[in-house]
This record gives sequence, structure tokens and C-alpha cells, in this order.
Amino acid sequence: MSTTHRHPIFARVYPRAYFRSGRFAAAAVRPPTKRRSSTTSASERPASERGGSRMVTYTGSMRHEADRDSTLTLYRRGIELLEERDFEEAAAPLAAAARRAPEKSSVREALGRAYFRSGRFAAAAVEFKAVVETHQVNDYAHFCLGRALAKTGRTERARHHLALASNLRPERRDYRFYRDLLGA
Repeated sequence: MSTTHRHPIFARVYPRAYFRSGRFAAAAVRPPTKRRSSTTSASERPASERGGSRMVTYTGSMRHEADRDSTLTLYRRGIELLEERDFEEAAAPLAAAARRAPEKSSVREALGRAYFRSGRFAAAAVEFKAVVETHQVNDYAHFCLGRALAKTGRTERARHHLALASNLRPERRDYRFYRDLLGA
């Protein structure tokens, strides 16, 4: 019996004990399947177990599921590249993921970070503005939008967003520092 279990949503390998106690306690762990004896003929087995060639048709929801998985894969690849500090390379998979799922603020925020760190401040400002429009109380998005706008020379708008960020999270010294730097 295996000591690990593949979580169906995240497709990561976790120890079985992790599922029984902790974050995934409600996740069902599949019991081991019964093995059929090798003497059972193929005609006696259900069609799903016979294998062979069969035509697979996809419905609209299945295509959507495949798109979501590939978007998630692109997002994860972009995040890995961001963590490796390869910002130019990270922008490509994140931009593809943002085109597929423009409503996902996490993708847009990561893409904005990649653009900002690679020196593409105007593109970063566009991405952070999209996040701020959907999540008005996201202090980090306001902060990054303010920084990107300051780098593009739009200091009046930058002051506004940096002031909002520092008011949303007054304990963040870096927010206050950049706000005070622009005289907001």
C-alpha cells in the first residue's frame, strides 16, 4: 500500500496522514481497489476496464476543465520563474494565463510583478489597475500600482494609490516610506 495519496484537485502528492488530520481532513481517501483474478476473460469485465481503443468525446464543460488546468499550469510556471528571479521569462506564461483568465486577480497581480521587475512599468500599471478595479481593498495592488505609476512619471495618481495602501495597512513601513517619498 502506498504511503502517499494524490489529491484530486491540486494533483500533488501528500502523505496519507496529511489527509486524515489537518487541512484535508474532509477529503476522501480512496480505499484500495479490488484486483480481479487473471483468469477473468476480457468479455466478462466491464467495458471501462477492457481498455482497447474507444472514441472519447469532449463536452463543453470538459473543454473548460482542460483550459483551467492549462491556465493553472501556466500560472504555476510563471510563479516558479518569478521565484527564480527570471522576470522576463516569467512574463510569457503569466501573460498567456492572463489572456485565458482575465478575471483572475492573482494571475494579473503576478503578471504585474513580472512586468515591474523587468522594467516594463506601464504594462505593470495596467495589470495592477485591473486588480485594483476588481479588489478595491487590496493594499498590495494599490502599493504596486502607485510604484508603477511613479516610475512612469504619473506622480499625482501614484500618490493617491500609495496613500490608500498605507491607510489600508498602516503597520507597513515600506508603504509609508514610498508614500512619504512622493509627498503624499
